[in-house]
Amino acid sequence: MKKKLIVTIVSVVLCVLIALTLVGCKENYKQKALAMDWNNIAVSSNNGLAVRVGDYLYFINGYADKTGDNDFGKTVKGAIMRVELENNLPVRDTLETVVPKNVYNSNASLGLVVKGEYIYYSTPAVTKDGKGNPQTDKMDLMRTKLDGTGTQKLATFDDFNTVYQVMDEYILYTRENKLFELNLGSKSFKTKEVADKVNSAKFLSYNSRSDVFSNVVLFDKNDEGVGVYKNIVYAYTAGSGEPKVIIDGLNSYQGKVLEHEKGYRITLTALDLLENGNLRVYYSKSDSTPNSISKGSYSYDFDKNFSFDWNKEVRYTTGTTYTRFDRLNANNIMTLDDKGYHLGVYDKDVKTWNFTPIIDVASIQILSYEEVGADVVVTYVTSNKLRKIKVLEKVADAYNPVVVGVETLYSGPYFSTWLTYDKVYNTIYFFNSDVKNYTYYLDLSAVVSGKSETMTGTRLGAFSRADEISMLEAPPTETKDKK
Repeated sequence: MKKKLIVTIVSVVLCVLIALTLVGCKENYKQKALAMDWNNIAVSSNNGLAVRVGDYLYFINGYADKTGDNDFGKTVKGAIMRVELENNLPVRDTLETVVPKNVYNSNASLGLVVKGEYIYYSTPAVTKDGKGNPQTDKMDLMRTKLDGTGTQKLATFDDFNTVYQVMDEYILYTRENKLFELNLGSKSFKTKEVADKVNSAKFLSYNSRSDVFSNVVLFDKNDEGVGVYKNIVYAYTAGSGEPKVIIDGLNSYQGKVLEHEKGYRITLTALDLLENGNLRVYYSKSDSTPNSISKGSYSYDFDKNFSFDWNKEVRYTTGTTYTRFDRLNANNIMTLDDKGYHLGVYDKDVKTWNFTPIIDVASIQILSYEEVGADVVVTYVTSNKLRKIKVLEKVADAYNPVVVGVETLYSGPYFSTWLTYDKVYNTIYFFNSDVKNYTYYLDLSAVVSGKSETMTGTRLGAFSRADEISMLEAPPTETKDKK
């Protein structure tokens, strides 16, 4: 009887070990709360490498890839850390770890998102396969309070291709050409499918706030009807009933002489919140004529009812399509395509837009454009180099091209595979490719044109123990790792 009991106990232990190997141990997310002023959690520069929250800067402590250490409580590289800000600059001596998890995904436009009291982020899954290996090809979507407590896993995906937007009470996300909604208020974060056969989706920027449109997604679907070329654009408000058709590529143009009777295909480009509270939607159109007569960039201003009148549609270009729109005022706009950055000016007499190249450099990334007094200054990235240039002078309501004074702000080591340069106030944050992709910062106000010693970044976070040991053989130079 005693021998039989021992065999039973051993069998139970083996079963438990096998089960733990198959599913992995559940992480313990409990940690001590950090000091937090909950009355001061205003956010700027959301959804990037670094986010300003009140008097703090929250940032990702380097790029560790999906195979980096990811045990909660032990992770250093890729963890979410914070420092206090003084005169808008980080105070490194105040460094604290907020989320000791490895933040990672494969989308260059998805970083840290702060919404309300929580930080939302993605991380490689820690569950294990049958051989005991972490399933790092899967992605966990998680959140943690700003003081480091209340960590929760919201969802797990089979890859890193999911694109998500955090709303007030929901998360909307797209994957495998479907739109889903995750209810943050439900006990088990219930998810439902909103739409299938989705081509693309657009959300309002986190840095724009609207009681009407901040919880809205716009998406398009092809119409598979016989004898049509059109697609259909929908608006969906998180937590509502069904998506609403806002532009039908054929039926919304009743009464218009169409370039082709089969209708239009519409590709969403960008969303812009106007001063009157309406939503400007930029998009391109095409038709099935041999040269696509309708091809170009357009926009339409929607109110909360999302009603559409094709007579009020604005056409900017013929043939050319732009990928970014920066509105200066009603009659002046900056646009981006693969050839450079352009100024668009509306001619009231003939009611057309005319575009002039301003930064005539191919494949650039616009980091910011700012009006400094009467000057418009653009900070941009080309060939991984960060540059600044004055492009316009404002006279009354007009903007005159005066492209002068291109300056290189930073041309040092820079890891660009994931998140790009991030700008908070007048400081840039980036991954330093010469120092194992750790996070560095550079105060742009201290940069002097032509003086390379002023263009050296400073390390912001902390090295992992493994990287410290690794760098003992070839430590970073002082200019690459200032304390």
